[in-house]
Amino acid sequence: MAPLSWIRTARVWGRTSVPLANFLAAGSIALVTAILALVVEDAVPLHGSPEASPWRLAALGGSLLLLWLVLSHRTSTYQRTGTLFYVRTLASSMEDWHADAVSARHRYQMSLRSVTPWIDLSQRSATDVVDLVGTCASTSATLNLLINTDRDDTGYTLAPNMLWPVALAIGANLPTVPDLQLLELDGPGVHASNGSNEVIWKLPAQPPPPGLVERELITSGPISVDGPRPGATRVGVMLAFSRKATEMDLPGVFRGFGVREYHVIRPHKVGPDLRELAAKQFGAQQLMVLTQVLPREFARLTTEVGNRELVVAAALPKTLALALGWGLAQVGCAFFTDTHFVLFNGCGKPFLPVRVHPAQPAQSPIETG
Repeated sequence: MAPLSWIRTARVWGRTSVPLANFLAAGSIALVTAILALVVEDAVPLHGSPEASPWRLAALGGSLLLLWLVLSHRTSTYQRTGTLFYVRTLASSMEDWHADAVSARHRYQMSLRSVTPWIDLSQRSATDVVDLVGTCASTSATLNLLINTDRDDTGYTLAPNMLWPVALAIGANLPTVPDLQLLELDGPGVHASNGSNEVIWKLPAQPPPPGLVERELITSGPISVDGPRPGATRVGVMLAFSRKATEMDLPGVFRGFGVREYHVIRPHKVGPDLRELAAKQFGAQQLMVLTQVLPREFARLTTEVGNRELVVAAALPKTLALALGWGLAQVGCAFFTDTHFVLFNGCGKPFLPVRVHPAQPAQSPIETG
């Protein structure tokens, strides 16, 4: 991790780099114009014969080279400090822990675009499901419009702060943008100005090499759920990639949802008890690799269970949840069909069935009777 003084220096530089790049570009153009006027004066004199000054020609060539370098630097600066897109889709009862981090980050981005709807988890459908299909569709459409109408000469950085099922749905509909960056924001309790826990990474452009899935992920299961009701046929899937997973009683996650057995997908170096996740923090390279392998493993598992419905719970970094939706769309997996999402609602509370896509089942997976 970079020393704190380096991070602060980078942020100060970020706040001044765009005006400085524009100033240097304007100064270089003025310099080229002035020297070019002298060369033209030598070539087309008012009196006497034309003559060429080697020094002025050399100065013109040098100033043109300087202008090219300055414009290249300006382009790089625009790409590095372009638009920050902040998407927050949280329950109205939740606090936005990342508000300060977004404000701090905005100070050295060229512009900020926000999509920040609140949702009410107490509003249920007639089948007792938290239906967020409309919210996800409108948020996704707004984000796509903002990205597609943004300047082409700047970079795009997307900072998600969403419930994981919502991030999955919005990620599946991300527009095709070259070099889209994802920003994992500082967590609660971290001073936003130092940026020490921020992770910036790009969606991978290439599929994973052979054997990478097996080297990076472990899928344990099927594990039987204690005391399932007769006729329980669903399969549970737990995506365990953040410390929140350590707060969950895994067999208890799937009780009451008609699940007979479940699988746990976790990082390769994390044991079955998930204790290592309590202090786990993924870097940019690790998140890129997980984006390559996790959609393929999830798609494989979906094919393996056949026509049985899935019940999926997850503990994921926010950028990874978004990237997982994007990755599943790339591998052609119809992952919303016959899949229920259940959301962690606090220790000791039952998980909430959540619907974020019209292809998901409309009925609740909660057992009745």
